[in-house]
Amino acid sequence: MRGGQPRESAMEHGLFQTIYARLQISELDGSSPNPNRPPLNTTTRGPLQPQAQFWKLLRDVSRSCSKIQSITKRSSQGLGVIPADLTETLKGAFSVHLQLLAWEASLPAELKYQACVIPEMACDNGQPALPTKFISFTGIPQGAMWIAFWCSRIHIIQNLALGLDILRRISDDALELAISKNDLQTHVLKMADDICASVAYMLGDIDEKGDLKVGSKVKAVGPYFMLRGLLVVNMVDDIPTAQRRWVQECLLRIGHQWGIKTALRSRMNC
Repeated sequence: MRGGQPRESAMEHGLFQTIYARLQISELDGSSPNPNRPPLNTTTRGPLQPQAQFWKLLRDVSRSCSKIQSITKRSSQGLGVIPADLTETLKGAFSVHLQLLAWEASLPAELKYQACVIPEMACDNGQPALPTKFISFTGIPQGAMWIAFWCSRIHIIQNLALGLDILRRISDDALELAISKNDLQTHVLKMADDICASVAYMLGDIDEKGDLKVGSKVKAVGPYFMLRGLLVVNMVDDIPTAQRRWVQECLLRIGHQWGIKTALRSRMNC
């Protein structure tokens, strides 16, 4: 499965997509981008064209977040930040945010996920049980794609908010976006909920129809990819305490059941 060689089966192609998505999502926050990573070759596979567009968008998210992180570092070190440069960077990041929304709206039915609302239940403390819905996919590669999408939106919005705060401190000319900061935060919480709703499928608790699976052995690729999504959710400041506790319990399960030590270390550092 080397870069230029064709993938001979749908299974191989799906696995390659999942690995590629995992590499891309690890760079989304802009802290360690790899601008030399080659694009995933999906241009000749018809229905996969939207996915080829998506990998490009992920690279755009990484670059935008990297630029904002660089400016943030300069600001924290007391170095000069040019308001005009920051404004252009934020406009570019917001454009990427809008492109992500447009990509989602343009998807054909076969690439969309299925959501099932769970009948309302309460925990012992009277709070709603988590999660409040299940999201299922046609396979792990599709789940990987959607988790990468939700993580990318969280990262671009968080970096936009960071950059806007810096701009307000250094300039009297506020940048007016076509959405309020509160609405952006609402989007972040919605993406966090969707990631949490994917846990049951990615950990093998339900199938693509949303039915419970009993006694089936689950390979580690789904949990391994789900780990990154849960770590991103755990970095969201404003999620409810009960949701954060649930995320940490999921990390504990991934660490013990599949032997993924990163999940246990992340759980202990929460």
